[in-house]
Amino acid sequence: NGELYFTDEEEKIVRNFIRKNNDKFILLWGLSGSAFHKTYPYAEYVAEVFSKRHKDVLIVTVGDELCKLLEFNLPNVYKTCGKWSMRRSMIMTKYADLVIGTDTGLMHAAGCYDTSKILLLSANTEENLSKYWKNCNNLSADVPCQPCHRLIYTLGACPSDNNNLVLGNYPVCMSKLDALMVLNAIEEVYSQWQSQRLPH
Repeated sequence: NGELYFTDEEEKIVRNFIRKNNDKFILLWGLSGSAFHKTYPYAEYVAEVFSKRHKDVLIVTVGDELCKLLEFNLPNVYKTCGKWSMRRSMIMTKYADLVIGTDTGLMHAAGCYDTSKILLLSANTEENLSKYWKNCNNLSADVPCQPCHRLIYTLGACPSDNNNLVLGNYPVCMSKLDALMVLNAIEEVYSQWQSQRLPH
């Protein structure tokens, strides 16, 4: 596994953020990567259902300036897209209760730590990406083209879900990744977090 090194000041800033929200289940959600198949189309839906079920949740959205378009307008979401540096987002993977995202730099950073992770696989497999990551739940769609081991930069470059009126031409490796499966995976980590907080 990789290793990351941060300054004392960087550590202090993030620890202060965690301390201010120490009563919250902090879910760090990487909204997008560098290609079409590195964005999960049901992210907002899953986040909304999960946050309505649990009031002690803080969803921190991370990504670049363009990811602002993907951020959730929900009351318990802390939006940092285009605001936090990549280093700030990466160090947060060390302290969050759960990190979720596709095959992006953020998830590779999370792979350096024992933090619980949900990796939404598209072009890659567990074998060549996250095999040695700890506490990682790898989820993928049951489609024949997954994994393709390619970067998809044009919508016509891979099979799309033409029957989906909402998503239109969206890569099937993401559009066929069941939202309920992702939600249940989040619930499992949340349940473990909650049980650890209960007095024994």
